[in-house]
Amino acid sequence: MLVSLVLIGLLASILLPLPSRHVALVVFGSDLSFEFSGAVQLVIILVVLVSSGVDGLLRAREGSTRLLFSATFWGLPTVSAIGGLLVVHSLAWWGYQILAAGAAGALLAGVILAQLRTLEVQRHRLAALFITWMVYLAALGLYVALYGARWRSLVSATGVLVLSAGLSLELYRHTGAPLPRVWLYGLLSGLMMGELTWGLNYTRLDARLGGASLLLGFYIITGLARQHLWGRLTRRVAWEFAALGAAGLAALAWLASGATF
Repeated sequence: MLVSLVLIGLLASILLPLPSRHVALVVFGSDLSFEFSGAVQLVIILVVLVSSGVDGLLRAREGSTRLLFSATFWGLPTVSAIGGLLVVHSLAWWGYQILAAGAAGALLAGVILAQLRTLEVQRHRLAALFITWMVYLAALGLYVALYGARWRSLVSATGVLVLSAGLSLELYRHTGAPLPRVWLYGLLSGLMMGELTWGLNYTRLDARLGGASLLLGFYIITGLARQHLWGRLTRRVAWEFAALGAAGLAALAWLASGATF
């Protein structure tokens, strides 16, 4: 039912676009007006719909659950639905749009099913591996979209902060750490990614390089945090991540110097 409602929302956004409204704001003495378009309204609807749907599934399966626990499941399905919306609206032909909506629905169903499988001891490892890959793929796609939009740092950095915090909660949930520590590390990871976005906005990187740079930062931050939560963060592991980060920065610098993907 949840996936069907999301599909209906994606297809309805093609056939019945919502009216847009201009909102004038002044933040810190500067103009921050924006267009409250139909796509933005649908994003809000999808966030509420998917989050409440996943929460209902967890409560139906596990019985009464704490809100802080169920909220760690919201990030990846919500980002998957938003990514599907962005893909659908980036296509011109209605046939491709329907296919993209169907693929987004299947992906959303797979993500939620894998999340539920992580609650089972027998299937935890494979499901957790699939979830991990999906987190990084979703992060890359939305990092490219947010950075490529070239919005003001107050908007783009805040968006990356919220996105990164939600996705990192999904990663830290699998470490078995106490729930307060999962939330602490998730919020700190989101804050660091927001600060990184703020700094990258002063560069002239294109959308792909900017998104790849953010993904590299997200991978290093969450990788070190997960190793720490697992109790495996040793000097050798730290040097491995440092070497990986240096190699990634060197590759991005080479691409930024004139090479293309």
